[in-house]
Amino acid sequence: MRAPKPKPIILNLKGLLKCFSERIPEPRNLISAGKWLDPSHRDIPSRRTMEQLACGTFKEHQDESEDVFETIPVQISLAYSESRPSLQSNRPLSVAYDIDSFLAFSTSLAVATSGLSVMLYPTFMLNIQKDLHLQFTLPGSVESSRRSVQIRDIPHFLLGNLVGLLKIDVYLLFPQLYTENQSTNFPSQVHLEQFFDCIFLPAIYENMDATYLQHLPGSYEDAKLKALAKSTERLTGTSRSQAPPRVQYLHYHLPSESLSAVWEGVLKRVRLRGNRHFRGVQLFLNSKNTKMETKRSTPLACFTDFLQRLSQSCDGRYLPRRMTYIDYGKETVYPVSRFESGGFLSADNLEKPHVHL
Repeated sequence: MRAPKPKPIILNLKGLLKCFSERIPEPRNLISAGKWLDPSHRDIPSRRTMEQLACGTFKEHQDESEDVFETIPVQISLAYSESRPSLQSNRPLSVAYDIDSFLAFSTSLAVATSGLSVMLYPTFMLNIQKDLHLQFTLPGSVESSRRSVQIRDIPHFLLGNLVGLLKIDVYLLFPQLYTENQSTNFPSQVHLEQFFDCIFLPAIYENMDATYLQHLPGSYEDAKLKALAKSTERLTGTSRSQAPPRVQYLHYHLPSESLSAVWEGVLKRVRLRGNRHFRGVQLFLNSKNTKMETKRSTPLACFTDFLQRLSQSCDGRYLPRRMTYIDYGKETVYPVSRFESGGFLSADNLEKPHVHL
């Protein structure tokens, strides 16, 4: 006997489109505008209108007798629900400010004020895959031959992260390795081995104390074997389904007092013959999804707290102003929660769910 099909969950969007005035106010005044929501409208939108709303191509009908539409921008709130009469009250809206992400190019590894945690055997799985909405101008022989590409398309790998309260990843970007027909944004094993064995590790061994060096791998191959050692040992006499992840993300701490000299050593070695395809290497800092950590009630409190956290990880002297990007946002939310009436998982909410901004 077949199990009955579950009932579809239908969003209660009655009157949603009619809640807006004919002329939509500017975004900055959207919440404070008196005609933002008009609860008196309770008409059910047509199927065509709902399709346009779901696809983000809402068009306002101009003439009922003619099929003529005028495209207008979509600015909607899902906070309207006729089963919520409290929406018609004058309860204040909750407002919060936050820093959603922090992106920056750094001029030196000395930017890490509390030290740097590095991985000497990087993996493709940790590379940037999503669009960061930033472009980088590739070097060219003449101004007209230069072009801009997405950050994620430049060959790169995750070097590690800054030590501090905020999780800030440090990537090394290699613009000279970029080609239009490349199949991946991860450097080849040949390039990785050459960079670590001929450039990065020699710069570390030249500028750090022996008490630190005794804990570091001696080569790229040594770092690779250490990262794969546990997996290789556990596979002996164990089925592959019970085996741990193949690669261990082993981190090594580099003290802040040595990082400036280490980076100078890297820049010196990329100019040597045989290493010049690494010239123009860029340090890129990426901290995403910091919204919950930095959310405060006022802009001043938000930025003050964020900069205090950031100063524990970053030295601002190595962050060029025009190459530092802070995603700052404001959220305005209706304070009513589903838990105020019967709980989120009540039968009424499951059959007729409501969407609240």
